Amino acid sequence: METPASQSLEIIFSLALIIVLIVGVGWMMRRFSGGTGVQNRQLKIVAAISLGSREKIAVVQVGERQILVGITAQQINTLLELDQTIDVSTENGEFARKLQSLLKKPAQENFTADAKRHDNDTQAADEQNDQKAAPGR
Repeated sequence: METPASQSLEIIFSLALIIVLIVGVGWMMRRFSGGTGVQNRQLKIVAAISLGSREKIAVVQVGERQILVGITAQQINTLLELDQTIDVSTENGEFARKLQSLLKKPAQENFTADAKRHDNDTQAADEQNDQKAAPGR
């Protein structure tokens, strides 16, 4: 018949063995699967901006090159290969300003044309409203 002291010792030993097994399996998974503990010096995310719940834009450093990528739940697309590298460690917000300027450059001409068209449409609508408001003139 076992004594209560030997039963307690057996329970403590069993719990310690389970804890050691859990830590060991975790270490092996990280070591052999390239988990979060492994640093990759050739490929890293420099910065990222969330655009929605499952979409974001990120700058990925690949060796000496930086690539702007769009990331969704289904795919990752290359948007632009940057000519100048972005250093995000200099100042908060500078990355966002540079990214905005890069994103606006190709669409700037279309935006300007759309804005002029909108201004012309608004001006024409204002003139029509003025004529309707003052029919006796």
